[in-house]
Amino acid sequence: MIRIKKGLAICIVSSMLLICGTAFAASGKYSTTYSMTGGVESKRLDVGSNPTKGIWVDTKKTKQANIELQFKMDAFGLDPIIDVTNVPSVTGGNKTFTNKTKGKYYIYYRNYTGLQMEGKTSISWKY
Repeated sequence: MIRIKKGLAICIVSSMLLICGTAFAASGKYSTTYSMTGGVESKRLDVGSNPTKGIWVDTKKTKQANIELQFKMDAFGLDPIIDVTNVPSVTGGNKTFTNKTKGKYYIYYRNYTGLQMEGKTSISWKY
């Protein structure tokens, strides 16, 4: 009986620590390179609602054109576009996106020129 109570107590404490650990994991940063002719998606970001910083995207150094950044929510079926902006591909640019609900979001980098574009991007968020 004492073993069962001790095991149960360990499980409860472990569960509470796990819940607290995930509740405070509300920020992050993701950097990568991209190569595209039409468009490419970022990885999915599991973010909270009502951000203090939002999702910040920075793109740099590709051929002369604009890149459309579509902030999308990962949903069943067609993913709704939450916000859209254009950034210059050569000088780079940044945009802060905000969302009202928690969930999985991503950035779709859209290139309408048909030319090959390569560059670096960084996404950070804080909730």
